[in-house]
Amino acid sequence: ATAENSSSVEDSEEASPSMINQFSFLYLAPEVILSQGADKSVASDVWSLGVLFYTLACGRLPFVGIHEIINQPLNWTYADDYMKIRLSAPFKSLIASMLDKEPANRPNLSEIQDSDWLRKSQV
Repeated sequence: ATAENSSSVEDSEEASPSMINQFSFLYLAPEVILSQGADKSVASDVWSLGVLFYTLACGRLPFVGIHEIINQPLNWTYADDYMKIRLSAPFKSLIASMLDKEPANRPNLSEIQDSDWLRKSQV
């Protein structure tokens, strides 16, 4: 990309549709997608971190489209049945809480840091 075509999140107060196309929308929290970027918060960052953790552990994204991000619950079938990955209960619990559709239900950064999974380091 050239300097003319590149942009950064800091350059804009809100995420425009073109920005969502430029960046990976699959890491965006449901509330950020629905508000076109106007509803950014620590909770939306926690969502993105949850997507990253899930992806690193399972080798694929937890949701494969906007409809799934907004409407579908987290499903461990791929990791459990297809990949035969046996993830620890503390890890699954943390990721499930980070990918809660309701931002107010997601853990804050201190709660993530104090989670059983991070304290015991068991994926």
